[in-house]
Amino acid sequence: MKELKVAFILILCVFLSMPCFARRNIELAGSWKRIEKSYSTEIPIRIYLEDDNKEISIHFLENIGCVDICITTSNGCIIYNMRIDSSDVPTQFVKLNEVSKCSSYKVIISNELNVVSALFSVSKEGSE
Repeated sequence: MKELKVAFILILCVFLSMPCFARRNIELAGSWKRIEKSYSTEIPIRIYLEDDNKEISIHFLENIGCVDICITTSNGCIIYNMRIDSSDVPTQFVKLNEVSKCSSYKVIISNELNVVSALFSVSKEGSE
């Protein structure tokens, strides 16, 4: 029985010491004007950062037409710049691990009427 308790405690310690990765939400700043008559302050875009594989996923909650996605480093270098149609591509994935050695980024999403942006940071390997 004592061996079982020791084994259980060891297994518990192993699981607690393993790094836990989670999806983090990146909050956008600004407002998004819609063409329809009703006005909503909610931005129809969600951005999530996957800590384990250094990837961001940009989800368009509704068809907002063509948008420009630009991701820059903290020193202003553009590492990703693309125009997509949200009706054709409702989710866009961008890998950050091989692109830059920086840990701080800015994402800017815009169309002809709106501009929203967010600052986010990626934890470097071995710093956790």
